[in-house]
Amino acid sequence: MGTCLGIAAGPGARGAVAARARAAHQWLDRDALAAAIATLDPDDLAYLADDVPSEVLSDISNNLDPGQRGWLRESITFEERGGGEGIRAL
Repeated sequence: MGTCLGIAAGPGARGAVAARARAAHQWLDRDALAAAIATLDPDDLAYLADDVPSEVLSDISNNLDPGQRGWLRESITFEERGGGEGIRAL
């Protein structure tokens, strides 16, 4: 179970956030989307990685401390190796 905006979130809640992120990047500008998800922990960012533009995820990743950035990269790579679409570079 991860945290979403500081609140413990199970798979159902994370799915709802992912669906909103997919829809949001169609009507939010890049900066507004980045601000909306910048406070998420690396685990939740990894969960949303396929649902937000890679440029936004990269910008947010660059603002994480090195340990969090490493965790995010490892999480994305792990999820993608388990049936994803390829390794995304951050």
